[in-house]
Amino acid sequence: MSNLASVYINLGDLDAAAKMIDRVRKSDADNRAAYMVEVEIDLHRHNVAGVRNGIDSLLTSSARRIPFGHMGFYLLAIGDKANARGMYLTQYPDWLNSDRSHDSSRLLASGCIVAWILLNTGDEELGQNVLRQSIAHYDETLRPTREHVDISRPDICYLTAGDTEKALVSIETQLAHNHLYDWKLIHMLPMYDLIRDEPRFQAAVKERERRISVQREAIAKMNDQPQQ
Repeated sequence: MSNLASVYINLGDLDAAAKMIDRVRKSDADNRAAYMVEVEIDLHRHNVAGVRNGIDSLLTSSARRIPFGHMGFYLLAIGDKANARGMYLTQYPDWLNSDRSHDSSRLLASGCIVAWILLNTGDEELGQNVLRQSIAHYDETLRPTREHVDISRPDICYLTAGDTEKALVSIETQLAHNHLYDWKLIHMLPMYDLIRDEPRFQAAVKERERRISVQREAIAKMNDQPQQ
């Protein structure tokens, strides 16, 4: 049910996503998924107070496993880098260990978000270390062997490193491959401020919206058909 709600969010139909929340709760014993759906809806509605309230509710809920990394993402998306840092490092405390190589499964998107947070909260050396490992993992291990590795969003890493050209190429590659899921959510992150005014970025976003509108129209036609 939460996946279906996420589909509606990606389609830009926030009202339909909100109507799914009660159904999500019925299939989610501790309401963890329901809280996360509510927070994402509030993010897309630019309701900062709602995002904070949703995170507070999740922290004080009976959820068996708190998704600190997700909450760190949500806080960073509303500009709260200090509390985002606390959430990410609660989930992944080993990011603070400068002497180790990090788990490759957490590099790229998560690693580069953590790198950006570290770089922007006073830990330059740690941030650069995580960023170097993440970019090397992409350039040297993943890109030579996987056709659709752009779905891992290396543009987050490139923007954290200040390389806007590589970031734009990454975004345009995602567009070419139709890897458009959660674009609006990802692009709320502060590192995208570097390219928000770039014509190439704006053109990619506009084309993504056009493709999503086609899907919305197709769903509307399906919903208008009489039930068999």
